[in-house]
Amino acid sequence: AWRWRYQYRYYRGHRGGRPNDALYLLPYRAGEAYPLSQGNRGKFSHGVGTADEYAFDFTMPVGTTICAARDGVVAGVRTDSNAGGPNPNLSNCANYIMVRHDDGTYADYLHLQ
Repeated sequence: AWRWRYQYRYYRGHRGGRPNDALYLLPYRAGEAYPLSQGNRGKFSHGVGTADEYAFDFTMPVGTTICAARDGVVAGVRTDSNAGGPNPNLSNCANYIMVRHDDGTYADYLHLQ
C-alpha cells in the first residue's frame, strides 16, 4: 500500500521583478509616527531566506489609515478574516492588501484588522 498527499501555494502575478530606485514612503499619513516592532531579518518572523526577510512591522492602533509606500496597482485584497496571531496555522487567515509596482515588485500590507 502507498499514500500520497500534496500541498500548494499560489501568488497573484509573478514575483520576479527587479526593484528600481523608487523612493518608499512610510505606510501611514505624513506627520504621524508609530514604533517599529520588527524590522528586516527580525528574529520573530522575518528570518533570513524567508519571504518576509525584508519586511517591516509597525505597531499601530486598530483603525489607523494605511497608505501605499509607493505608486502601484492593487493586485489583491482580503478583508473578511477576524482570525490571526503568531501561530503558523493562522498564516492563511490574514487580511491583506497587495500592490504591484511598475518594476514588477510587490508590496504586501499584512496584519490588517
